[in-house]
Amino acid sequence: MSISVKQNNTYATATGVWVKVSGVWKQVASDGLTGLGGWATITAVSGTYTKHSYNDGVMDWVAYEWTDDGTITTSGGLVDALVVGGGSQGGGSGNGGGGGSATAGVIATAATEQVSVSTKNISSGNVADNRSIFGQLIAGPGVDNTIPSNVGGPFGGMQAGYNAGGGGGALGDGGSDGTPGRGLISSIRDGNPVEYGRGGAGKTFIVGEPDANTGGGGDGNYYEGADGVVIVRVPAANAQSVAENFHGWDSFALVTDGVVTEVTKVPDNEPHTLDAEWLPCAAEVQPGWSHADGEFTPPPAPTRDDLIAELKERIKDLQKDK
Repeated sequence: MSISVKQNNTYATATGVWVKVSGVWKQVASDGLTGLGGWATITAVSGTYTKHSYNDGVMDWVAYEWTDDGTITTSGGLVDALVVGGGSQGGGSGNGGGGGSATAGVIATAATEQVSVSTKNISSGNVADNRSIFGQLIAGPGVDNTIPSNVGGPFGGMQAGYNAGGGGGALGDGGSDGTPGRGLISSIRDGNPVEYGRGGAGKTFIVGEPDANTGGGGDGNYYEGADGVVIVRVPAANAQSVAENFHGWDSFALVTDGVVTEVTKVPDNEPHTLDAEWLPCAAEVQPGWSHADGEFTPPPAPTRDDLIAELKERIKDLQKDK
């Protein structure tokens, strides 16, 4: 039996799907799972992506790596996917930024799926609107400028507190004494292991910015984090005739009374039909940013006193729930 993809207690191979039952591996389908089918065949992709073809020592794969939004069209069926949120910026005093959350697995796809890729988080704005999404897999960004904590949160790692600690990583643990929180290691992109969603480093471990599109948190002293990524792969035999439409994106912001209230983006290979009130902006601009004199700026970071006051209020709320 050649094993190639694992998710929890399930393995998917080029010829079937296996499930672990009472400690014993059993083949539940030779061509896939009932109601889900076997591997999906990719027929079309669009957006900002890179195609990878490789052999992992077991079988040949084709993987599409989206570093910005796009779409994928398939015959329906199973794909192997990795979804990573963007990392947050490192803080002052040598505090590491939180890594984006990361989730992976063999999932069933619809005929056409939207691909959304989270950007790095360099503000304390609305992070709920900045998530990487593919089908049922959702990964939020690392959280910047949160209450002092070095514990990874459900929507990504949190920035370290005021002890020059490492930021929380995708696996939900916080770094200590400057050591970054752990990320998720995956070789889905090209067969080589990559760590996704690692927290930023602090103290003497500070190096700089993480590798691009890994969702890593920025190291302390305000190094920026990395954008997220979505990677989808199938056996190479299931990606032989893919209609590809590569393009970038132009971002626009709607501003009311000097504050960004909405952002959108359109393909850069076709004319946009937005009203003139939509202003061109950088991809990382989010609702809550300010706009003045032609410049977009993120919300100011809360002071230490603000964070302590917020922490006290949260403690009061928790005590009320007891």
